[in-house]
Amino acid sequence: MPGRAPPQRHRLGAPGAERWVEVTAAPRGPGAAPGHVVALRDVTAAARATHEVEQLSQIARRTGDLVVITDTDHRIDWVNPAFEARTGWRLEDVRGHLPESILQSPEADAAEVARIRGALLEGASASGLLLCRTRTDDAFWAEIDAYPLRDSDGRTTGHVTLATDVTARRAQEAKLERLAQEATRARERLEMAVEALPDAFAFFDAEDRLVLCNERYRTFHPRSGYMISPGVQFADFARAVAHSGDVADAVGREEAWLAERLASHREGRPGGEHRMADGSWLRVIERVTADGGRVGMRVDITELKEAERRLADIIHGAQVGTWEWHLASGENRINARWAEIVGYCPDEIDRSGIDLWRALVHPDDLARAEARLARVFAREIDQFEYELRMRHRDGHWVWVLSRGRVARWSPDGKPEVMAGVHMDITALKRAEERLEAILHAAEAGTWETDPARGGMRINDRWAEMLGYTVDELAPLPEHGFRTLMHPDDRARLEAEFGMDLEGRPDRFSVEVRVRHKAGAWVWLLARGRVLARDANGRPVRTAGIHLDITERKRLEQQLVAERDYMSRLMETNVSGITALDGDGRIIYANREAEAILGLSAAAVDRRSYADPRWQITAPDGGPLADAELPFTRAMTEGRVVRDVRFAIAWPDGTRRQLSVNAAPLLAEGLQARVVCAITDITEQVATEAALRSAAERAEAASEAKSRFLANMSHEIRTPLNGVLGMAQVLEEELSEPRHRRMLEVIRESGEMLLGVLNDVLDMSKIEAGKVTLEQVAFVPADLARRIEAMHALRAAEKHLSLEVVAAPGAERARLGDPGRVEQMLHNLVGNAVKFTEAGGVRVTLEGGCGPLRVVVHDTGIGMTDDQLARIFEDFEQADGTVTRRFGGTGLGMSIVRRLVALMGGQITVDSIPGAGTQVRVALPLPLAEGGPRDAVPVPAQPLEGLRALAADDNATNRLILQAMLSALGGAVTMVPDGQAAVEAWAPGRFDLILLDISMPGLDGLGALAAIRLREAEAGVPPAPAVAITANAMAHQVAQYMGAGFAAHVGKPFRREDLARTLLRVLDRAPPAQR
Repeated sequence: MPGRAPPQRHRLGAPGAERWVEVTAAPRGPGAAPGHVVALRDVTAAARATHEVEQLSQIARRTGDLVVITDTDHRIDWVNPAFEARTGWRLEDVRGHLPESILQSPEADAAEVARIRGALLEGASASGLLLCRTRTDDAFWAEIDAYPLRDSDGRTTGHVTLATDVTARRAQEAKLERLAQEATRARERLEMAVEALPDAFAFFDAEDRLVLCNERYRTFHPRSGYMISPGVQFADFARAVAHSGDVADAVGREEAWLAERLASHREGRPGGEHRMADGSWLRVIERVTADGGRVGMRVDITELKEAERRLADIIHGAQVGTWEWHLASGENRINARWAEIVGYCPDEIDRSGIDLWRALVHPDDLARAEARLARVFAREIDQFEYELRMRHRDGHWVWVLSRGRVARWSPDGKPEVMAGVHMDITALKRAEERLEAILHAAEAGTWETDPARGGMRINDRWAEMLGYTVDELAPLPEHGFRTLMHPDDRARLEAEFGMDLEGRPDRFSVEVRVRHKAGAWVWLLARGRVLARDANGRPVRTAGIHLDITERKRLEQQLVAERDYMSRLMETNVSGITALDGDGRIIYANREAEAILGLSAAAVDRRSYADPRWQITAPDGGPLADAELPFTRAMTEGRVVRDVRFAIAWPDGTRRQLSVNAAPLLAEGLQARVVCAITDITEQVATEAALRSAAERAEAASEAKSRFLANMSHEIRTPLNGVLGMAQVLEEELSEPRHRRMLEVIRESGEMLLGVLNDVLDMSKIEAGKVTLEQVAFVPADLARRIEAMHALRAAEKHLSLEVVAAPGAERARLGDPGRVEQMLHNLVGNAVKFTEAGGVRVTLEGGCGPLRVVVHDTGIGMTDDQLARIFEDFEQADGTVTRRFGGTGLGMSIVRRLVALMGGQITVDSIPGAGTQVRVALPLPLAEGGPRDAVPVPAQPLEGLRALAADDNATNRLILQAMLSALGGAVTMVPDGQAAVEAWAPGRFDLILLDISMPGLDGLGALAAIRLREAEAGVPPAPAVAITANAMAHQVAQYMGAGFAAHVGKPFRREDLARTLLRVLDRAPPAQR
């Protein structure tokens, strides 16, 4: 074949020393001798390298690790099938890509990636652990080993990277790590739990070496605790304990105790109970483990032993019988008290069978008790409890409360041992019977719920409250009562205590409405207590009473209505009402109080009465002590305080004047201690100030009027006394009828003037409220006859008839003021005569047992309705023409009306113009038991031998007084003023002193004071003094009496009036005039 032959490789040499030669042959070139040129080249190294590459290629294709070959630019040149299978990428998909763009997870450790890349760039090998990803972004962990590929010259031609998927291995390692940690924590928890045990704990392995114990285990053996350490043999430790003296039971018998202890330990039996040297008790509990080891507990049962001792004492002291029934054998172990309850000795029935108990139980109770036991054995209930009767040895029945529970169950769930107590409740049953009688008397219904006894048991009264009998309601389920309850009350109780009322406290009291048989709702007060609860705390047995409180509820509703009414009343009260607690804080204020205090309800609430913000002052603005405030006074004095006045400031600065009444609340249990009624008297105070000012002005005007009237009275009475007095003196001197008629005119004119003056003064006294009515016996008919005599002459002069008719009742004496009654009659008759021109006047007096009735009828001019409306007004007559025609002050009828009112009577006037007038007066004057005293005439000279000193600055009055006293038989020394009277006085010279009051210089009051001083100096008794004065006002007379005068004689006066007064003063008057 022309041309160059392709190179061929041939293996030369013996096995194990082969060499590879590459042969190349080519014809010689033109011009050269024919033939071939053969070239031989030793390619052993290259052949071996190629062989190795082929072997590595086969390994790479078949290995389970991921293989990636990259070129010098670190781009993928080849990947093995394992790579494709694990990542999901095919070779043609990844060739030319950087490995990290295909494999690297975004969550890979960037520092680790940079480290590996840096080593490869430097031509070094690198390894590490990277988080990679598949084509579907599933993450996996890979251990990376990267190596550079080099040619025969040592140049880097690429890199090969091996990636081993270690995801499963890492998960397993993590799991193992978690398990190791959990094991460590479990051991730590176990050790902590062992240490936390209140009892001693120890674990010995199968070779009886100590593995683990807690500190409590060491403290139980203070003298042999040094032996306790891991690895110690139990026998060595037990021997140390036996000889240490820690166990009191081992002292003196150490080896025997040790042998017993080792035997129970080897056999895995409980180690029993050991009394320690310090007096405590230990219970040893040991169990063999599955691997042959021993777990031991040392339990301190000192308290249990003490409790057992106390329990034995309690059982003995409580006289409780105990029993222990072994069901398999029927044996019933009892104590002495059990036997004693039924009248036997313990030796007679000790360890007797359960049949004895059955024989002693009352037949009526046995079946139910057996049924209850069956429920305990069926585990329907935890405890047997039943009240039953047992026959005493003496033949009577004893009530016994039997309680018990299964103390031990067999592995297959059958009861083996049952234990309990018997209590003699005969006395309790008797007490219950007595209680039932009491409850019956108290009309209380009783109830008891006990599922074990068949629901709810009630008494007759319980059923009767609802209109039923017990038989009608029986059988009543445990919650049957709730079906009768008002829906609202049932919902309320279920909301408070739960659907089954399991949330009831041990003692409870509720008020509910229950449907009566007749359909009405009955209010019941249910009071009860929980007698027993189950393991979950739910009540299983309750008992209590029902009381019918329907009437009480009705009263409560009435009280609520009244309270609401009072609340509305308080809120609408025009007075401010506040309530304060014991510290003086306001706890209630009505709306009016808030308005008075100028504060809102929130601002008033809890504010103290003494809060500085009130700015409390006295009404005049001065300081006010706390002790003067109404709250303090009410609390301190314990009584109601009234009209305590002070001022406060509103928030805006306005000052308000308040009046407060405060009352303490003394009832216990009230938050409020003082109630205050507050009145804003700001405007009232201002009004009172204005009224005081007006009153002061009025009083000043009244005082001025009184002074004027007093002066007028004095100035008129003084000359009038001369007129009337001299007329009386002359009357005795004149005998000519003509002269006496002239004197009569003078006297009537004077008396008329005196009547006008008296009317004015009477009106003044009535207005001032200074008229005092007498209460003396008098005969109304006598007054009428005097009035008739007084007005007969005037009526005759006018040719009028004057008739006074006194009915028989008017002759009976009455109690009253005869002077004022005569004054009324005088005014009424005087008016009738005055205003009648023709006809006559008729006066009628009636009495009997009723009021005194006076009727004055005339045929005078009469009055219109308008005139009648003004008849009782002061200074008023029918009209001005009447005044001009008839004269008068116009005060007569006004005085009559006011005197009638003072006596509690009534007055009415009927009149017809031109026909006349009729006045009716009714006076409620009571009848007098005795008659009036008869007037005694004054003797001719009653003052015979009297020595009198008289002073008057008016010569006329001196002349009249001289003449009257001389006519009465007295000797008179007259002086013109008070100073002369003092100078004329000498001890023992005068029996009587008569003094005018208003005299120039030393007046009558001053003169009497000076004479009394001289009498005292001389040591002589004071002579009686009489004020003879024209000052006749009531307050003036009172002043004279207070100054020492014994009596007062007002000017003008008659001689008879003077005589009676002087005789009374001198105690010479007859008894009837004193």
